[in-house]
Amino acid sequence: MERQNERTTSDETATTADGNGLDNIPSTDGLVIAPLATAAALDPSVFSKVSATEAIPATWEERARKAWEYYIEEPLVKNCVNSWRTFAVGDEIKITSDDEDVKNDAASLADRLSISAFVKDMILQLLVKGDAVGFKRYTKDGKDLEEVICVNPVSVKVKYAQGQMVEARQYPDDNPGIGEGLELPVDQVLHLKWDAPSFSPRGNSLVLAAFQSIELLRGYRRAEQAIAKRWATPFRLLKVGGAFGQKMVMPDQKMLEQVRNMVNKMDLKSGLVVPFYVTVETHGTEGQVLNVEDKVKEVKEDIVVALGLSRSLVTGDGPNFATASVSLQKMLVMILEIKQVARNILAWVFDDWLELKGYRDKTLQFLFNDLGRGGLQASAHRAVRPQAHQPLQPSTQDGPRSRHRGGQPGERRQVGGPARQHRRDRRRQRAGEATATGGVP
Repeated sequence: MERQNERTTSDETATTADGNGLDNIPSTDGLVIAPLATAAALDPSVFSKVSATEAIPATWEERARKAWEYYIEEPLVKNCVNSWRTFAVGDEIKITSDDEDVKNDAASLADRLSISAFVKDMILQLLVKGDAVGFKRYTKDGKDLEEVICVNPVSVKVKYAQGQMVEARQYPDDNPGIGEGLELPVDQVLHLKWDAPSFSPRGNSLVLAAFQSIELLRGYRRAEQAIAKRWATPFRLLKVGGAFGQKMVMPDQKMLEQVRNMVNKMDLKSGLVVPFYVTVETHGTEGQVLNVEDKVKEVKEDIVVALGLSRSLVTGDGPNFATASVSLQKMLVMILEIKQVARNILAWVFDDWLELKGYRDKTLQFLFNDLGRGGLQASAHRAVRPQAHQPLQPSTQDGPRSRHRGGQPGERRQVGGPARQHRRDRRRQRAGEATATGGVP
């Protein structure tokens, strides 16, 4: 009796999350029963696993790790990101100058520091994780660059004040934020952000918009794998005995062993004759197969669109000229944005090098073998006094190409002879007469 009173008192004093007392629900024995929704009301994370927003992590570090996981494991994401990087940077970055000595020294520096690979790694980190962090190390005498490193942005914590980076610390990748970390000199650190305003301390991943679609695609894959496994390895039961009409067959141990031996010794390529009281049931192949082909196609299209590419690259649907032209212009604008980031990285490396070597008044040109307008693109860069960005022009190293063989650069050749020109004039004349009379030419 005392225990019942104690339980009743403890239940009566319980309160919900909003501070209101529980609605007393008396039972037959006098105890107060709490409502079934009390657990969910006190802990809203009970049903968090079924929430639709679980695909997008809350913190930037978790989003960056998840985006990198998708890039590594999802072929579609990897191909789209690599396409943007290849379109903008190309296979190699060439550096040239009007001064032959500066050109040779810059080419040697680019080979020694693997500038092309460094720029590609920075662009990859920027697109996938939303941030790119570069670090340059000088030689002991401080007269040259010794190394440039692409640092994992997840391991670096940065602080900004009035739009300028004032602190950068690197922590171990497995335990970020633990301990004091390693302080990096701010003047040797380059921090780039993608698709983020200037006041934001971190950038946004290109893959972030596709998180929901990627998780949905993985769910379809798991469903297909479960169905395929169920159909490939069904569960079969051998039933021995049972009621057959008015006769009941009760199997004994000897009968079970005989059926087992028959099944074990049977030839899988031929049939097996069994008594009437032996039946086979197969579980796992019943029901219809889930058809997710169309849904998977739609999800893949959504992923490609979220990554900024045209839907026609995946579906193969031929858009009209206006739609294709707008889509191409949009892609070219984004390619130029990525290329400008590559120029900023190169300027960050070669500005100090030109000043250390005494080439302050010299100019460098960065050549990108990319998908821009005209193929090989050149960008002039001068140390200390950067020039305004000039519109990209096609390379004229080999001169403009003639449309026909034997033509000189810049020369237009007349197509066809006098007879062909006469026929063309006659067709125009007949077309004009038909238009004037309202007939059909």
